[in-house]
Amino acid sequence: MKKLRVAAIFLAIALVCEAPFLWAKDTAKTQKICWKHCADVIYLKGDDITARKVDEQKWVVAFVNMPDYLHDSIKTGDKSVATIEFVNGSQIGINKGTEIWIESESSAKDVTKRSLPKKITLKAGALWAKLRKAEAEENLQFHTRGGVIGVKGTEFVLEETKDKTRISVLGGQVDYMSEGKTTPVPAGSELEDALGTAPQVFEKGIEELRKILNQGFPDLDPALNSMKSVFGELENMLKYVTQDLGPMMQEAAEKMKEKMKEALEKMKKAPEMKGNKEVMKGVEEASEAMKNMPNFPGSMEMPSPGEQPKTQPPSQPPGASGQRPTNLQILEIGGKAEGLLKTYFPTFSWKGLDKAPSQYRVIVSRAGSAAPEKSGKDESPQYVWNATVSGKTTVTYPAKARPLHADQTYFWVVIPENLKGDKPERASSPSEPASFKLAQEGDLGVRGIVPTGDVLAGNDLVFEWISFPDAARYRIRIGEKESISPAAHEGNASVSYYVLVNWAKVLSKGKTYYWRVDALDEAGKPVGVPGPILQFKVADKK
Repeated sequence: MKKLRVAAIFLAIALVCEAPFLWAKDTAKTQKICWKHCADVIYLKGDDITARKVDEQKWVVAFVNMPDYLHDSIKTGDKSVATIEFVNGSQIGINKGTEIWIESESSAKDVTKRSLPKKITLKAGALWAKLRKAEAEENLQFHTRGGVIGVKGTEFVLEETKDKTRISVLGGQVDYMSEGKTTPVPAGSELEDALGTAPQVFEKGIEELRKILNQGFPDLDPALNSMKSVFGELENMLKYVTQDLGPMMQEAAEKMKEKMKEALEKMKKAPEMKGNKEVMKGVEEASEAMKNMPNFPGSMEMPSPGEQPKTQPPSQPPGASGQRPTNLQILEIGGKAEGLLKTYFPTFSWKGLDKAPSQYRVIVSRAGSAAPEKSGKDESPQYVWNATVSGKTTVTYPAKARPLHADQTYFWVVIPENLKGDKPERASSPSEPASFKLAQEGDLGVRGIVPTGDVLAGNDLVFEWISFPDAARYRIRIGEKESISPAAHEGNASVSYYVLVNWAKVLSKGKTYYWRVDALDEAGKPVGVPGPILQFKVADKK
């Protein structure tokens, strides 16, 4: 489940107010600055993917973990693809030469309290949508020049050219509405609506249609992307954590494992795959990883006809300890407000095993609808971040990771691992899952996103942060000292990003700098607490 993902946040820019900074024009009087967070960019391939924010004219480079807001646009070049992910795990793959616009939203009915896109306009190109059922039930619509696509389906490909709209449905049903008429497009069918003709629907069958789409969109196919992603970070969560998330989660993980096996076998036999060495290599690697993936402890074995289902006892690998990490807690860096965490960068702490393993793996996820034990639904947690540490039982959430969001609940688990060569093996049972919830934005400050760490930059350097409620504008301060006092450079922005034009005139390559953003009201007074300080260094291109 790792990075099937794609999509983008779309920044933009405008007026120069004071050299060498480029200031965005003041839109505070005409609209609220806090745009609604709808999605995240989770995957990028290629270097010509750009984004644009509300009503702005200049496009800037998109990046992984970029938040996408209501009214943002994203555009891919001729050699690039991207994936965006909604709050509940639904994803849209954006093909080469494509532009989309998030036009409206609805509120997510879950613990995340984030927004879900409700209307997405495809201006040109193609997208591959893989939607959770709950997403389709929210009446999500896709718009093209030719008509409106009402989504009852869970997987479909939408293509838009200057003279034709094509919809290929792989799951569920799509309703195509054009010129007052509605045309249903069931799974396994394809609709074409060319200029000057009535829409036509062709039945092709799901397998045949998927084969055609796989050939036409080799970089976008969710099956290939999931093969690349599932065997990354989330392989560890699927291996180790399911035994602690309840029978429903265990069963879901087992089903996923079986589906993946079936998909890989079909892919190995598919004629179009055999001619692609890179794809076949990936299939073989994924198949090998699947062979080595153990049965999930506590999972259900499927019985033979007439037999009762049997529960597997939790298993331990040879030499593994019966212990598990305990006493999971968040160190109170930043303090707590009525039990809520007041930092975007929590430090995780736990009591380790008596016999220390080679390393501990910490995995942070968010629930798709609610905590699994309370939701009553077959929902799996969504991956956010993982890290390994050796010789200690603490780790701090880094600034470069996918941003944690205010007023949202997260879950985390600790997995002891021993290294066999360079491959990790479970050293004991994982910890019981723990949870934490971030405070409101006012108790956290503005969360900066980029730049952090070593960064590469062209002539301009973009600073971006998460949009803040009740902010009329923002103040950014950049300095050579961690205190940023006095500030070497200071300025204002009316949107959630800031562009330093010709940065080399005011910053030195290879030198560390610190920056922070504060939210201000219309009178110029701070809203909430000061934001966290981030640091960066403009690195030499490797």
